Amino acid sequence: MKKVLIYLFLAAPFLGAAQKTDSLICKMIKDSVPNNWSVKLEKGLITIMKKDSVWFYNGINAPLELKPSTNPPFGANKGIYQMEIKVQASWSQKQMRSAVKNNSALMNKVYEKYKMSEIDNKNGDYAPKNEDEQKRVESYYKDCELLQAQLITMPTINADKNSYMVHSSISGGFSIWPSKSSGEIYNTEAKIYSILRK
Repeated sequence: MKKVLIYLFLAAPFLGAAQKTDSLICKMIKDSVPNNWSVKLEKGLITIMKKDSVWFYNGINAPLELKPSTNPPFGANKGIYQMEIKVQASWSQKQMRSAVKNNSALMNKVYEKYKMSEIDNKNGDYAPKNEDEQKRVESYYKDCELLQAQLITMPTINADKNSYMVHSSISGGFSIWPSKSSGEIYNTEAKIYSILRK
């Protein structure tokens, strides 16, 4: 089976020991997930996994189906849902503002370099009208990809006592089939996020 795991962040600064231990967070999560899920702590990383395989597909561009289907959507890939959580010390507001300022400055520099404001944008996608604009769009996306290593990874959740870097299989527009598994995953994620925000 193919394991599908989308990484939300690429790098993270070390900010010292967390006030809640990794093992405590792991136990709280383990007590909240369904029986067919596994939760483990290894080398400071909490990994949550649904043992039964599901189908992943691009929910943004998928056609709307009026009736439930007995087959997975076109282009779907079978795999295992997984979430990874890195527990760190809580970030200060100064650290958060500094990271936002740094990342915005780097991204804006690339945006202005290719004059992206001059190119039509439809529903979040650029719509170049000629060959020159097409080349600018391609170069812009390439530079943005290379830039990722320079961006400061910010916590997915920054609570009073801890911050959490979370990686999930269903980020970036991915959806789950069948709907029963989808509901189970979204409900379990909601429980986990509730625990992390406490």
